[in-house]
Amino acid sequence: MKSSPRVEPEQRLRFEAALRASEARLSAGTELAGLGYYEVNYGERTCFLDARFRDICGVPSVVNQGLEPVEFWLKNVQKVA
Repeated sequence: MKSSPRVEPEQRLRFEAALRASEARLSAGTELAGLGYYEVNYGERTCFLDARFRDICGVPSVVNQGLEPVEFWLKNVQKVA
């Protein structure tokens, strides 16, 4: 069995700090741009939509079980010809 390389505590702290900074920049940019966020896992039949995505796409908060939000959005999206 192959073992993973050892990460020194100081190096790990630097990685974690860099990750937190990156996440903060992404969050700030998303907020500034007015973007919404979603994740869909078809294998597990689950999804996550943040409040901004729901607002942008008109998905009510009561539509929240399994893939219902995705199905709602697909059913109600306006087709552009």
